[in-house]
Amino acid sequence: MRRIKSVVVLALLVAVAGCTSEPGSKAGGSPSGGPRTCEQLLGDAAVAWVEGQTASKSLRWRSQKSVDEARTLVQGNLRAWSPEKSGWGSTDFATMCSVRKQQEPDAGVLSLSYGSSYAGFDFYQKSDERGIVPVNDDVLLSRPYSWDPTAYWVIIRCRMADAPAEQADRAPVIGMLTDGLTRDRDPRVHFAHLLHSAQVMVKALGCTNAPAVPDQPPASVA
Repeated sequence: MRRIKSVVVLALLVAVAGCTSEPGSKAGGSPSGGPRTCEQLLGDAAVAWVEGQTASKSLRWRSQKSVDEARTLVQGNLRAWSPEKSGWGSTDFATMCSVRKQQEPDAGVLSLSYGSSYAGFDFYQKSDERGIVPVNDDVLLSRPYSWDPTAYWVIIRCRMADAPAEQADRAPVIGMLTDGLTRDRDPRVHFAHLLHSAQVMVKALGCTNAPAVPDQPPASVA
């Protein structure tokens, strides 16, 4: 129970962090490179989707961590894993992209964060409470909260070359997409954009097990 609570609390804190980030203009850029990082992670199709769903090109894009900075954080967490840490929740997460309307900053936010969990890949794989959708041996998708239609997760088994042998199984990478901004509630659309970001992060992290992240979610996602 402690393990489940710690993961849930961490996820809620991450969502709040995404909502409270100081936004920057996509047109003018931001000190943290928000527009550049968001476009790199989500891709052109997702940027166009957000603009279309919000009927606005005046959006504020912000990132607390660039891809390189997030890579350093997540790699450090994965390498720091040890058997003694198994089952003790999640590590620090990096809010890599948050978007909100420039003229209506309180209208909602879309945020994307990456980190890792010490709960173990099999904890999520066997969970009956997190809307788990298996993709393959190394990738899971999740609608983690039945009461929150805005939350989407990707869970990735990613092995670091210089980490303990059990690290990939016991400390998976997790990407969290929370969409309180757009009107779209199609899970296939959200998972497709989340999977694009996962492809970027897997490449950046240099996972030695080469997890196969597809472009689209399985047909079972509807």
